[in-house]
Amino acid sequence: MLRNANEDLIESENHELIVLSDLEKIESLIEERSYYEKEDDKKEKNKDLKEKIEKLKAKTLELNYKIDEQKTKELESVFKQNKLKINLNKKPQILKDGVLWTSNESFIMYDSKFFRKISEIKLEYNCEITSAIELDNKDLVLLSFVKDEGKWERRCKILIYRLKNDKYELIQEINESQKGYSSQFVQYGFCSRSISKKEYQVEYIKKISGNRFICVNNYGFKIYASNEKQEYNLISLNEYLQGIKIIHEISPNKFIFGTEKRSSNHYISYYNNILFQEVSLREITKEEIDAKINELDESDREYYGFFYFSKSNTESKCSEESKKILESLKFSCDFNTIFQYKNGEYSYINDYEIYKNKYMILLLDSTIFILDLLNKKILKKC
Repeated sequence: MLRNANEDLIESENHELIVLSDLEKIESLIEERSYYEKEDDKKEKNKDLKEKIEKLKAKTLELNYKIDEQKTKELESVFKQNKLKINLNKKPQILKDGVLWTSNESFIMYDSKFFRKISEIKLEYNCEITSAIELDNKDLVLLSFVKDEGKWERRCKILIYRLKNDKYELIQEINESQKGYSSQFVQYGFCSRSISKKEYQVEYIKKISGNRFICVNNYGFKIYASNEKQEYNLISLNEYLQGIKIIHEISPNKFIFGTEKRSSNHYISYYNNILFQEVSLREITKEEIDAKINELDESDREYYGFFYFSKSNTESKCSEESKKILESLKFSCDFNTIFQYKNGEYSYINDYEIYKNKYMILLLDSTIFILDLLNKKILKKC
């Protein structure tokens, strides 16, 4: 029975492919059978069979080579396609789960799994895109810095695109500026009392629920929202500490901000004050708007000791444009401190996790804090 099975396998002309591992099994079966046969009969009975095996090995090797060559050509034809060649001039960033983006002259979105191009938007300006978000209604919001030829300054624009007929169209531009904020000043120079105006800078944009987004700047933060006409308006403008690193939405009108505030001691060595606050939105009152208008001073001044002078080409009071911005605000914010950390060294917010909007696990440097957000206290430190 064993002899017939082996011979049938070798002599069969109907098989498509016998791999080398199968041939090795046949040889082991032959050797096993030969163990029980007489020594005189081994050479004669197995001579023809072994010759057939050697021929079959050669044929199988040739067939394997042909198949491997064919598969290689197929793989080459796939991986040599241009759609799989992606040259990036910048590191791609995350737009949302499964989608990456990068930009140069165009804003391009890629599938993060196969890196296929999903969509491409030809930018209308010579600009740099530094932040991008997609809102709940699928509108695309880009934070751009328009490069003015021959000038050092960069104008900040928020560009909003809407998907129409499977193509993104620019529907709105927002010029981001200091308008609405009173000027803030910084001290400079070692042992100097000279003070100059802080240059307004937009840092990034952050998506929140309800087709809204937060624009973080070095003066504070602004909140934009979609109105009945599906256009985006400024609804809240707030002064706040510079260095907002974390914005976590607890509910539509409640957030947690995590801030690294840079400070210095008497020896001019720098460190970070870590601050976590609960930020609550509420309707703004007319009294608050009037107070903002009265306090608004957009002057570009330089101070020397107890004296100062104003530059002649700047405003010293609230402009009509700023007044209009402040009168259109819908919300103000209340701030409650949850946690503050200062150890005299340069510390960082490394990571955090919020559980059921009640507890926060916070990693600062090599220290872990567990916080009770409702009672605003530290449960454990390790």
